[in-house]
Amino acid sequence: MKLKKAVSAVLALVMVTGMFAAAPVTTHALTFGNWEYEIYQGRYWLTGYTGSFLTSSVLIPDKIDGNKVEAITFNLGDDLPYLQTLGFYEDTAITEFPSLRDLSDFKEVYQVDANGRRLPEKNNILPDSITSIYEGTFSGTKLQRLDTNNVTVIGDSAFEDCDSLSSVTIGKATSIGNWAFEDCDSLSSVTIGKAAAIGNAAFAKIGSSCTVSYNGRASAWSYLDFEFSPNLVVNCTDGSLGWCGGASVEAMDYLYWSMNNSGDLTVRCVGDDIPEKQVITTHSWNKRAVKTLTLDGVYRIRENEFDNMDDDYVALKSVHVVSGIKQIGVSAFVSCTSLESVEISGALPDFEIKDYAFQNCILLKTVRLPASLTSIESQAFYNCRSLENVEFHPDTHGLSICIRAFSGCTSLKSIVFPAGLSALKEFAFYGCSALKDFYFEGTKAQWDSVNKDADWRFKVAADCREHWRCGVTFNNNGRGTAPAAQTGLWSNKDKVVS
Repeated sequence: MKLKKAVSAVLALVMVTGMFAAAPVTTHALTFGNWEYEIYQGRYWLTGYTGSFLTSSVLIPDKIDGNKVEAITFNLGDDLPYLQTLGFYEDTAITEFPSLRDLSDFKEVYQVDANGRRLPEKNNILPDSITSIYEGTFSGTKLQRLDTNNVTVIGDSAFEDCDSLSSVTIGKATSIGNWAFEDCDSLSSVTIGKAAAIGNAAFAKIGSSCTVSYNGRASAWSYLDFEFSPNLVVNCTDGSLGWCGGASVEAMDYLYWSMNNSGDLTVRCVGDDIPEKQVITTHSWNKRAVKTLTLDGVYRIRENEFDNMDDDYVALKSVHVVSGIKQIGVSAFVSCTSLESVEISGALPDFEIKDYAFQNCILLKTVRLPASLTSIESQAFYNCRSLENVEFHPDTHGLSICIRAFSGCTSLKSIVFPAGLSALKEFAFYGCSALKDFYFEGTKAQWDSVNKDADWRFKVAADCREHWRCGVTFNNNGRGTAPAAQTGLWSNKDKVVS
């Protein structure tokens, strides 16, 4: 019996020994100077700091007992709440940068050589071995600049609320997480060396003027990536883009812009479609590079929004409004001296072109207007001396052409009014010296009912004729009889048609 017990004890000891031999070797409460560490599967990890909690600067040990330190597994802020600077040996083996979340005094990362001498040229450059910056790592710190060096992964909120951060160089990252730089109010320069995947709102709510240089195509970005960052420009290999206004945060309506390298600028509305909110409030595109402008869902173009009074829009040649427009504001495009064409194909009801909107657009040749247009206000096209073609939509109703609306359009030879014309105000075509024909899409009775001020034709050539559509009557055999005086179903006041 004693022999059996002895054998059993030996077997139990062997089994226990075997279990520990098979399991990872983990030793708790090991210390090295002011550091606590563990050994896991032969790897040395720092797990805590036992020095003064008032310490403001620490150097991460490179080795413990000749073994490389490979990881830091605790939030440094837990043991070092007043930490300001953090050092690494330049040949460190650590691959994941430790968490500094909410260390509000932290401002610098530095490196030292094998002898512990500081390397000033490597200030705020991460060591070569570090490849990951995980969620919230630098969030809430006072870091001012950083070169991520060999980092390939930047996690969610990694730099969120870094109010002092001004510049970041991201050379090798393949992914940048959601909200990574959100609310970095001082951020002015970001260089992304690879075509990294960009997370939602990665550069949202940046209040400062900021340029992001991205070595990839603009299609890799979503408007959500830079929402509510009106002074941020993302420069890509094929163009640039940014956010430019819209509704409140709660309404989730946005305007964002994109411009290719040829100067084609598009401003587009996305969101829940609250049209009165879709106003360009601010923007950061290169005004002097804009050659064509497309607006899709912009509710109102504000006063002087695209004017060229300061030689900003010197290259703008065409404007196309696709949808959603309610008003083109006062002097919105005044003195755009390179503008040649304007097309408004989609507009909301009661669309208006306000005073001086296109005044002094001296190369403007063609204007196409939508059916919902109700008002062309004072001097809207004043001195557009190259204007040759004004196309009103035939379904336009209730249209008023106001005082001096087309005054000084000296190349305009004829104009076709829609049958829904309501009013012609005084001096509407003042000084249009080339005008020879006014055409009206309605009948003579409708023409006579248009509210025309006495001086609506003032300073228009006396021989400029007024035409209206002739009525054609059909007999029982389907043959129509048109007055002999008409030409192409038009008549004029010099050849009265009954």
